[in-house]
Amino acid sequence: MTFLKFWRRPIAHYTLFFLIIVSLIFGPLLLTQTSLIWNGDGITQHYPALLHWQQDLKQLLFHHQWPAMWQWQIGLGQDYFQTFSYYVMGDIFTYPIVFFKASQAAHYYDIMLIVRLYLAGLSFLIAAPHLLPNKQHMPNWILSLAAITYVFTGYTAFSAFEHPFFINPLIIFPLLIWSLLRVLQSGHWLFLLVMVTWTLWNNFYFAFILGLSSFIFWFGYHLLHRQWTQYLVRIIGTTILSCLIAAPLLIPSILATFSAARANTKLANGLILYPTSYYLNLPGSLIGTPTTPNFWVTGGISFLSITAIVFGWRRFETFRTYNYIWITATIGLMLPIFAAIFNGGSSPSNRWMFVLSLPMALMTINLLVQLKTLTNRDIMLTAIVGLVATISLFIANHFDVNSSFGLLIAIFWAGLCLLLLIIQTDIKHQPLLIVTLTLLSLVMLMTRNHSDDSNPKKSVLMPMRTVQKLTRMQADYSVTPNQFERVQIDNQLSNLTGVSPASNLPIIGPVNSINSYWSLQNANTSYLMQTVQNQTTTPNDVTGTLDDRNVLSNILGVTNRYENDDQSMHPASYQSQINHTINQQTVATSRNVYPLIYAPITIVSTKNFQQLNATQREATLADSIILNQTKSHATSDFSRQVITTNISVNGTKQWQKEVNFQYQTHASVLPDGITIQANSKLRGTELHLELSHLTYQPFTLRQRYLNDLSTYQFNFKQQQQNPQHTADLRYNPTSFSYNWFKNNITSPEKKVNGYQIETSYSGHDNSLYQPGKNNLSFYQQRSAVTVNLGTAKKVNQNHFVPLMFSQPGTYRFKIKVVAIPVDLRFNQVAQQIQTQAPKKINIKRDQVTTVTDQNPTGYLATTIPYSSGWQSTTNQLVKSGTGMLAIRLHAGQNQIQLRYQTPGLKLGILLALAGWLIIIGISIWLIIYKIKISAH
Repeated sequence: MTFLKFWRRPIAHYTLFFLIIVSLIFGPLLLTQTSLIWNGDGITQHYPALLHWQQDLKQLLFHHQWPAMWQWQIGLGQDYFQTFSYYVMGDIFTYPIVFFKASQAAHYYDIMLIVRLYLAGLSFLIAAPHLLPNKQHMPNWILSLAAITYVFTGYTAFSAFEHPFFINPLIIFPLLIWSLLRVLQSGHWLFLLVMVTWTLWNNFYFAFILGLSSFIFWFGYHLLHRQWTQYLVRIIGTTILSCLIAAPLLIPSILATFSAARANTKLANGLILYPTSYYLNLPGSLIGTPTTPNFWVTGGISFLSITAIVFGWRRFETFRTYNYIWITATIGLMLPIFAAIFNGGSSPSNRWMFVLSLPMALMTINLLVQLKTLTNRDIMLTAIVGLVATISLFIANHFDVNSSFGLLIAIFWAGLCLLLLIIQTDIKHQPLLIVTLTLLSLVMLMTRNHSDDSNPKKSVLMPMRTVQKLTRMQADYSVTPNQFERVQIDNQLSNLTGVSPASNLPIIGPVNSINSYWSLQNANTSYLMQTVQNQTTTPNDVTGTLDDRNVLSNILGVTNRYENDDQSMHPASYQSQINHTINQQTVATSRNVYPLIYAPITIVSTKNFQQLNATQREATLADSIILNQTKSHATSDFSRQVITTNISVNGTKQWQKEVNFQYQTHASVLPDGITIQANSKLRGTELHLELSHLTYQPFTLRQRYLNDLSTYQFNFKQQQQNPQHTADLRYNPTSFSYNWFKNNITSPEKKVNGYQIETSYSGHDNSLYQPGKNNLSFYQQRSAVTVNLGTAKKVNQNHFVPLMFSQPGTYRFKIKVVAIPVDLRFNQVAQQIQTQAPKKINIKRDQVTTVTDQNPTGYLATTIPYSSGWQSTTNQLVKSGTGMLAIRLHAGQNQIQLRYQTPGLKLGILLALAGWLIIIGISIWLIIYKIKISAH
């Protein structure tokens, strides 16, 4: 009897449907001991953040110790709150990790991914009846099936595997809208207070999207009901009160966002319209999207939801609200600026599309409840929409009849046929057939992009044993007791390396790794890297590998480099420790490492510093501090030893210090490039390839075709001239042309794509990458860039340096080769810096102290990224011209004390206390008011 009562509830049907789908999607992966951790951001960001958070929570719960606000393990050092508030601190589903062992973290990660999905549907299940007019009656299977269509869409097909905490907004949104509706209809505000507080606490980025979406809902509600003032004060007051309660996490997060490396990106990456291919592919996103979504259009919904949209459109007045949503969303998907606004005023990312899952699922309920009113015209119009979507997918797959979307397309048409059969005949078991086909379509949608994950050679998911091995490995990296050190660790993921530029795994170990791949990075660290044109820096990974530069690595305190056997470069100061390897990586150590705080030899004004080239700036940092002062040396002594050597273009003997290089893609046996003239002065230097005034004009469609055709013909002729090469009897230029147009006609422009320029010197390869405007996380326009060629070799010979270009088009830039000393000349400068540095630097939690006498320059330089959170009661702190913290000295002995506190945290705590006092006050007032009412 108890079971029957349970079965009569929607949650029972929903749970059954959910278990069926989850078993088919995740069951094979769990059986094969494959974790749900993506080899991209999963293993490099989300999993390390979870492990670090686990350690911090245990310290807090069992030892009552808050995490240090400044964490040296994050790049060159960064604020803890401002970094982890985006990932774990506001995510309530990470808190139970405190009760698990570190060895169980990967399993917890998997389980909570599935739990989040379940709760998303449960949230819809609870809220949906209240969001429908008159709380209309519906069979349990309808509400449950709609909940399933809400959970499993193209958005979760992508984010569930790549970014599990992106599921949280799906849990929050239905409840948030319901809580807002309660206030609008009855004035009850307590539920809204809870939901807005949770929204703000969960994640400030998604809070912005959800807040904007809720405002649109509120505005639309008033437009429809003509009620502009009723309960408005309660909504505003509740929102303000929620902001107060969430302030300890919200305010530091907002301040971090405004001072992050990504804050200065161009709105919509400078795009007015999307590329043509985007618009051609957009209709197909109704049925499915590629593995990597184009501008984050994570499409893919069930045939039921597509039919429901058409059903509502044909009854426009009845479903006006929904139709206005579709119109607004369609216009928004057409314009990059719409996506950019929803993305916080940055890149044109359409992550906001997840909010459409709610109205689509509600409209699905309306369709199923009124299924008997579905007509042949509805099916016909849906078929037309499906045909357009099918053609769009066909175009997106270059007219390939073996498209991986075949099953999704087939299920869509099968579902449409089923609906047609239902309205034309009195077919039995209609609910069972609809449910079965819908569940099947959603399973196909979720697994299409992960069909190769059962193949260990192709899977993008990490094997569980590999995850646990990587976790244990981090403890093997060693540190010198009572000494501050930074290290650089090469890629640990081997053939499982994903799209991430760096890995944060070392944060769970004892070392301070300079690698730092997080969404919010200190803009001052980024400024330093841009100043010296570190070409490996990105807005999400500001330090990169430092491009393996010797002087820069030493200045920033990189004591040890853990290098893979295939390490392309080996900076001159770093000597490999024979027979000493850690995790199969060679340990290379430098004795020229600068301390965290040191006395500069000279002061160089910011104005003079900015007039130098990138390599001269790097050399200047070796012996100088950069300040906004007029009385200073024009240049540093060490930077005067930087030389620009003669080069020529493509084998000519016209030697110049700088040449104008122009390359237009063409067929050739040998690559284009420059030649470095023999010069004995290059001995003991590191060579930097400096490119400036860099522009790229991609080929038009016709130019690309003619280039590829000529390359095809050129290669054939080259093969013919080689008697040892087997004759190519399949040579067919006409067939080549047909196939080329089939694969390229739908992508006529390449202006949004990035490009790569590869080079090599003395057996070492390096390359620079210009991200395209369609790269939503790493786009940055580069007009000047410096590439490290490595230590100069065989300086008495001319050296040809090839330049190979990845995209067809015309490249123009100025190029020169600049050499910076890395031999005894740099050793002497480093030793002088080490000798004059404070004898002992004490580093404790959020505190750095040292003692020194006044330096002739009157300042100490540091490699601590500047933040307003650093304070000192003993000395004035200033920001140097490179974005690093500088300490002004006074006469005599200086007892220097630096303390750090997260900017905005104290204010946030005070505001939260005020918020809770207001809540207590309101509660007391309500109790007294009710007592008085009952007394009368």
